[in-house]
Amino acid sequence: MASRLAITTTEIERGLTELKLTFDAATYEALAEAGNALMNDSILYRPAAPVDIPGLNKGSSFRELEGSGTVIVNRELKHQSRHGNGMYQATTDDGESKGRRAIVVFNAPYAAKWHEHRPTGGYALAHGIATATGYTYGLAGLGFLRRHLYTDAVKYIGIIATRLRRDLKTRKAIHP
Repeated sequence: MASRLAITTTEIERGLTELKLTFDAATYEALAEAGNALMNDSILYRPAAPVDIPGLNKGSSFRELEGSGTVIVNRELKHQSRHGNGMYQATTDDGESKGRRAIVVFNAPYAAKWHEHRPTGGYALAHGIATATGYTYGLAGLGFLRRHLYTDAVKYIGIIATRLRRDLKTRKAIHP
């Protein structure tokens, strides 16, 4: 009579599936945490998102740009700015955040203008937020989001690594 040994990988496959789900959930939460730190740093530290001055941007009210910050991960709204008027906060990103990425959005209609261009012209000069020789608006500056991402990349990577390490070690990540 012959002996037979059956080897199955069912338990290994089940464990790998569970590990992948745990890893994905932990990754999404880690990205949300790092994205929230980036959003807040872009509001609070130089170069910072400008505080709106009513009248400078047609129809604007105080702190719309700061308040429009949101963080979206895997098409899910994770964080919203608590630093101003939130009337322009995004609720979706049209699928750009699908997968392992966080999208930090400043959604006020003039956010790109403030981010890429210095305010100029009569109003800006008359109200001391710009001069003929340069930009003088407090902590605000060009690239208020991008510069934090580049200069503080190690901080945001550290947030992700710490969160992943903790969640995977304790396996307490919530499955999506």
